[in-house]
Amino acid sequence: MRASWLGIVGAVLLAPSCTCNKGPQAPDAGVPRERDAGAAAAEAPVSEPVRLLREADTAFQAQKYDEAIDKAQKAVQSMPNNALAHNVIGRAAAARYAQSKNPRDLELARKSFQTAAEKDPSFWPALQNLGDLEEREGNTQAAAELYRRVLQQQPGHPEKERFEKVIAAAFGLDGGGAMKR
Repeated sequence: MRASWLGIVGAVLLAPSCTCNKGPQAPDAGVPRERDAGAAAAEAPVSEPVRLLREADTAFQAQKYDEAIDKAQKAVQSMPNNALAHNVIGRAAAARYAQSKNPRDLELARKSFQTAAEKDPSFWPALQNLGDLEEREGNTQAAAELYRRVLQQQPGHPEKERFEKVIAAAFGLDGGGAMKR
């Protein structure tokens, strides 16, 4: 079932976005609109969970974080193994945490990103989002390890240089990967 879900909807839904540290100005939460998927997708019927996920993304972009979390959680009820849905919850919770500093929001974001990465280990945006969250919270070594995992999957990532600096600082490496003395 999971393979068929990814095969059918993967091209529409898994266009990854990246960091939760960019907050609401990030381009999207990885859920393209129908216009982005082409005319064929615009005419195809959309399932309830996909509709909810799109609405969650729209709410996130509008900085309506409670609504985004609610809709993405409803999507997760129908698609519990969907990494993207968990990632949307994490992004909205991380953005809400940035405003509220409520530790429950931090834990929801962390748990959601971890769940997304567990559900689909190849879904690197969740790893990056979790790394960004850990870095902002001062957990540099945890962030560095997550960034390493992102770079294993995305060696040409646009933020590679920044990730490598965090990795080097966290593990006491010089620019060439050797231990600093």
